[in-house]
Formats: sequence, structure tokens, C-alpha cells
Amino acid sequence: MTRILLSLLGILSVVLLPVASYGGLVAYYDFEGDVLDNSTEGNNGAINGDPDYQTETPTPLSSSTNSLYFDGTDDRVEVLHDASLGFTGGKVTVSMWMKSNGGANYARAISKISTAGFEVQRKNNLTPGQIRVDTSAGTNQIPGGDQANLWDGTWHHLVFTLHKGTVNVWRDGTQVTTNASYNHGTGFSNTASLFVGGTSGSNVFTGHLDDVAVWDEALQQSHVTHLYNGGSPLTAIDPLTLVEDDFNDNRLDTDKWSTVIGTGSSMGSPTVTERNQRLEMEERGYLVTKNQYDPAALGGLHIEGVWGFTGRDDDMMQILTRSDAVPAGNYGETQNGVEFYAFQGNATIRSKGGVSVTNVVSQEGSSFSTAAGTVFDFVITDDGTNLTLSMQEQSDSDNWATVTAESTSDMTTDFIVFHNREAAGRMSYLGEVRISVIPEPSTLALTVLGLVTLARRRRHRRAS
Repeated sequence: MTRILLSLLGILSVVLLPVASYGGLVAYYDFEGDVLDNSTEGNNGAINGDPDYQTETPTPLSSSTNSLYFDGTDDRVEVLHDASLGFTGGKVTVSMWMKSNGGANYARAISKISTAGFEVQRKNNLTPGQIRVDTSAGTNQIPGGDQANLWDGTWHHLVFTLHKGTVNVWRDGTQVTTNASYNHGTGFSNTASLFVGGTSGSNVFTGHLDDVAVWDEALQQSHVTHLYNGGSPLTAIDPLTLVEDDFNDNRLDTDKWSTVIGTGSSMGSPTVTERNQRLEMEERGYLVTKNQYDPAALGGLHIEGVWGFTGRDDDMMQILTRSDAVPAGNYGETQNGVEFYAFQGNATIRSKGGVSVTNVVSQEGSSFSTAAGTVFDFVITDDGTNLTLSMQEQSDSDNWATVTAESTSDMTTDFIVFHNREAAGRMSYLGEVRISVIPEPSTLALTVLGLVTLARRRRHRRAS
């Protein structure tokens, strides 16, 4: 069976060709002999002073042959402002490798700041670093406090994200600041230059920098792990990804999601809340993609994530594609869509409203159950005709289900919807959701891809 899966996966690797996209990357400097921007935005740098390309590089960057050394006198790289560096959406991620053991007080490793902005600075003349954020609601904010030992003379990988009042920081692949807050006000957007290795003032940087990258998106743990292990910023976010969210920062990303609350008489008090580093749905509150995704037009949708059942044994997992996201009737059931459904030991794919679903085939493990306390990895595919659902409980290898079906219904709306059952005491949660494109796979390939994805998720969870 393993050989069959690997052979089919090889076929899939030919079918699943990436498209040209870098997932929000707006600047990337690898310092391989120049300060050109390797993203698609063309934010090339200009050298001030005389920084030196040196062969000392971080061990994980096996393909890197140079880093850029700044002498702490007048060396810096300046990137003139561009609209792509405006960060008007209130989100940014900065990733860099750095090595320094001295230099100026409050030396800047990277800076984009005027009356508002952000930078990585040394704390006075000590070894800790700090993430500084200036906004209309507060200047010189240091959310998360000191970041230990960044200026200790060894290579470190630093990643930080800002997202509308929340900051997360990773040092050497480990998250060291989780959901610290700052006063966001109207944001940190500005028209100042981006400086790497010091600013035009006295806060110059002494030491090495390598693989400096900036996104207008808030990256997550999986992306950071990729970067820390030597992965390229160009591939940190899978180019086929449409939506990805680990719901880790307790702040619903309204660029990706909306919520819908029905008013049926049997629905209790439905809510959708990002908290406890997950997305909690109570009593049939709807989480809905901000955008619509037509599976046939895209060539296929792949949806994966974690679904946890809490509260009561009679809750439901209900995930829909091709949906209008409209609750209907006393129970607030979705009015239209293809529904991927699990409830009390039964998994199926069924039609809602104007959708027709046929040729449904279900297989379930010997102990398949969705009782309170069970947590499943799930994978859903919909290519406009072929449908699959695969579920595997994280702690019980016999608690699984797979379903295949078909539907050629072409709906006028194509939202993706997540919700649980109506009425009091029922709550389910989501985590690690990723929605991506799959060009033109077959039903067999989709089923195999679902099984392989579940196996990958289990291996990753054991490794971490």
C-alpha cells in the first residue's frame, strides 16, 4: 500500500504544478553579491557606505555563499518607499538572520519608521533586542519586552509579525512572544525608506545580516519553521494557498473571514470567536471565507485543518463549498451548498438547497466516533465534480472515515462555510486551516492526496 501511495503521489507531483506567486512577499534580500530585491515587487536597495560581502553564513542556509557585513560606521542599505511597502492593511512580517556582538546603543538591524512604523533595535548597549512599534496611538512601544541575546555574537534567526495590535516573535524557530499587544491606532503605515543595517542617524548596526525578507501578511509557525530550517522566503507560503490561518493570535483576520449569525428559533445564542489560540464556534455560528472560490473554475479546492468536538456528544461538523452562507429555517442550516458532514459515528457528503450530490460512498474505522473530546485532522477536496472527505482522530488510529461523492452543480455563489450544530451546549473549534488550489486531479488522486495529507499532518505533530 505504501508503494502504491508513493507512486500515486509521484503522479500528483507532476499534476500539481505551482503558479507564480510569493504569498505577500514584498521584499527579499539574499545578499549574494548585491542588494537586489528577489521578490516580484522590485524594491531594490541602494548601498550607503561600504558594507562587505563575506562568506560567513548561518549553517541552515546551505545554499547561501554570502552575508552582508556592516562595519558600524556608516554602512547601511536603503530601500526607497513604494506602495508595496505601505502596510496599509495593518499586517507585516519581518524575517532575518543576524550576528552581532556590539555596535551603537539602540543600533537598528532593520527600520521603517517616521511618525509611525517599526524596527528591530538593540536595547541600549546590551545583548537583548527589541521590536519597536510607533503608531498614532503610541510611540516607542516595545510589545513583548526584551528579546534575549540577539546581540551575543552568534547567528540568530528572528521573525516578528504585527497584526492590528498584536505582535508575535520567534527566535531560532521557537516562539518567544505570543500575542503581546500594542496600541494600533490608525496603524504603522508610513512613506519612509526601509533601512537594513542601520538608519541615516547614529543608530548604525555592526555585524552580519543574511536573508532579510518582508511580507505584508502575518506569517505563522509553519512558515517560520520553514525559514529557520533554511527554506527560501520565496516558498515560505505555498504558492497554491488561497487562505491559511492557524487562529493563533486571538484576533479574527477580517481580510480572510467574515462571520454570519442566524436567528432561527432553535439556534440558542450562536457565536464565532477566535480565542484560546483557536476558532470557537458555538450553536451554529458561521465562519465564512471573505472571498468566493469556485472549485471548477480554479481547477479544484483542497481544504485541510483541525476540528475539535467539545461540549456534547451530539455536535456536528459541517463544512460547505459552493455555498451562499445563508442560514435558513428554525435550525439555521445552510441554505445552499455541498456539505461535508460528520455526526455521531456517521460521515457523509450531502446536498443543501439547489445542489445535487450523487454516488456517495462512505468507509469508517472500527471505532469511528465524533464524541465530545475527539479532535480530528480533516481533508476535503472539491474539483467541481469529484468530492472527497477524509477524517482521522489525532489520538486513535481506528477512529477515521473517508467519503467520496460527485456533484456537477454549478452554483451562483461559492463561499466556503464552517459551522457546528445549533442549540445550547454545543461548541466545536477549528485550527490550522489551509485552503488551496489543486489543478484538475482525478477522484482517485484526490482521495490519495487526502490520505497522504493526513499522514503528513500526523508525522508533523509527532515531530513537534
